[in-house]
Amino acid sequence: MRVVNAFRAAGCNRVCSCLDWGPDDRLAYGSSSGVVIYNVQSVRVEEVLQGHTDRVNCTLWLRTAGLASSTGRCQALVSGAADCTVLVWLLQPTPSSPWCQIASLKAHESPVSAVSCVWESQTSLVLVSVADDKHAAALTCIPGHDRAWIMLALGGVDNAIRLFVRPAEGNFQAACKLKGHADWIRSLAFTSAESSSQGQKTLLASASQDRYVRIWALSMAAAHQEQHAEGRQLHSERLASHGEASTSSLARYAPRQQFSLATGLWLSEESMGDAGAQNLGYYTCAWSPDCTAVVAHGYTGALHLWTRSAAGGWVARQALGGHYASVVDLAWGLGDTCLFTASEDQTARVFAKFSGRWCEIARPQVHGHDFSCLAYLPPEQADGRAPPLQGGWGRVLYASGSEEKVLRVLEAPQAFLDTLDLAQGVASPAGQAPSNPGGAGERALGAAVAALGLSNKAIYASRAAEDSNSMQSRSVGPAAYGEGPDLAPCAAPSATAEPPLEEHLAQSTLWPEIIKLYGHGNDLFCVAGDTKGRYLASACKSQSAEFARIWLWDVHDWTPAGQLHAHTLTVTQLRFSPDGAFLLSASRDRSFALFQRSSTPGAEAPFELVTRVQKAHTRIIWAVAWAPDSCHFATGSRDGTVKLWSAAQLGTTGSAVKPLGTLLAELN
Repeated sequence: MRVVNAFRAAGCNRVCSCLDWGPDDRLAYGSSSGVVIYNVQSVRVEEVLQGHTDRVNCTLWLRTAGLASSTGRCQALVSGAADCTVLVWLLQPTPSSPWCQIASLKAHESPVSAVSCVWESQTSLVLVSVADDKHAAALTCIPGHDRAWIMLALGGVDNAIRLFVRPAEGNFQAACKLKGHADWIRSLAFTSAESSSQGQKTLLASASQDRYVRIWALSMAAAHQEQHAEGRQLHSERLASHGEASTSSLARYAPRQQFSLATGLWLSEESMGDAGAQNLGYYTCAWSPDCTAVVAHGYTGALHLWTRSAAGGWVARQALGGHYASVVDLAWGLGDTCLFTASEDQTARVFAKFSGRWCEIARPQVHGHDFSCLAYLPPEQADGRAPPLQGGWGRVLYASGSEEKVLRVLEAPQAFLDTLDLAQGVASPAGQAPSNPGGAGERALGAAVAALGLSNKAIYASRAAEDSNSMQSRSVGPAAYGEGPDLAPCAAPSATAEPPLEEHLAQSTLWPEIIKLYGHGNDLFCVAGDTKGRYLASACKSQSAEFARIWLWDVHDWTPAGQLHAHTLTVTQLRFSPDGAFLLSASRDRSFALFQRSSTPGAEAPFELVTRVQKAHTRIIWAVAWAPDSCHFATGSRDGTVKLWSAAQLGTTGSAVKPLGTLLAELN
């Protein structure tokens, strides 16, 4: 058997300096404790570098043509993390093992927050890493000297920038302290500019939580050319504010006319991004090496990409994202064409192939609690009592549980199904406008969440058309925005003919919630959908047998169909067999139980206990999985083993579940 990695998705950590654009259109960003290598052109994750043991806080490409090996040119990358280490990675032109870790630098006693470097020669560089109360660092070579003279800028929680200078063959010495910001310094960057009167000047840009960017012009006084610690003249220009924290935009600034220390005026030339209630700002942005594209990552961990168009403006492009916290559950659905995922980042997402590549096509839930479980509900196969609605997909349902006692069931809206049809190259059938909007004959177009609410409320096409007409009748300009010009109107659900952008995913792809299921006494922990589409099984956290019961729900009317008793502690996972004949459960009490669909009319529950194997493992059983033949299954435990079992002889006299073997898992 040959297994090929077809798709990877991972969100960027919610920290500054976590994203950098390197050569060959490769991005490097931190995702949890891994470093993700993302290719912008092919829109895919090439590699995830594993070496850190805690959250990655910063990444930096070592930009130089001097890195080479016997097999050709190499690329180097530096990453710093909360595990107090800095790792150096090397990309070699070898197909078998292109990435390797060549150095591990351990000098800090607290999380590394930023790294910076400068090449002092073709073969040596100076690398700076900062921690504790320092959040930003930048290095540059001082103009007018050889490359051995280096300037270091540090910024942190005291709102000030400190400059240090290192002469040739010397040590860094304090030069001056720059004050002007009113909050923490988050980013620093050096560059050079030509001055009409004084030639080349060194510029330092500083970004702060006070919402301002300052440009500092540095020059060496002629009388103190050799006294680097005293003779520095400074001039500061403050750029315009980026607004409140809810504004999500990038601005490109440039000096008005030729740069001058006396008259330089910086104005905004371009603005990228959207302003809206769902956009919570950007943490890091980076230029492409040829300065024709800009990438940023935001609060939700998504990548935002803009490229310069032929007309001169900036156009948003699709970029992969993913969950930015632990993924707790996933399920295949819609004939295995879609992958449903739930995460502790409080979002549920749907991934599918679009234009030949995998991407996120919907975000059906943006919840107020961390998710704990998710299950897809296939269309019923038995008696056809749940007929499909208009369109060819029928009812597309999934259930989710989180840190609450309620199980929520959601249904795919028409906008999602139309998008899925477009992704598969199928023309969506034109639905007839129903006479009873919101009734049984009309599928919801999309959903929206009320302010301070947790439930997705359905939006129907007829109501959306009325709202659209009302919006068009309003005046154009600031008067059209009831909340002011910084808040854009809410986007309406709609199908997309190409992979959706993050702004569309965050606002326009919610699914309506059709029912809440109450009954559990504690927070939901696991849920499973009947492969025949008739029942939904769920369980909650438990410290006693009373709450360790498995609840069965009838999909026809969403009423409790029965409770199954087998465990004494939390049921960790539930799985229906592929043929729907069995239900398998595992528990923290180190046992698993097997239930069989009942054929007895009027039975108390639609499934009945067949066997329970106690002490099946020596530690908690976390996972169970069925083989396609519905006769064999596997259990995985915290004890580091996977055990195989056979249920092929169930139903014969005196038969029981039989162990087939044990596999030892490789534990890191």
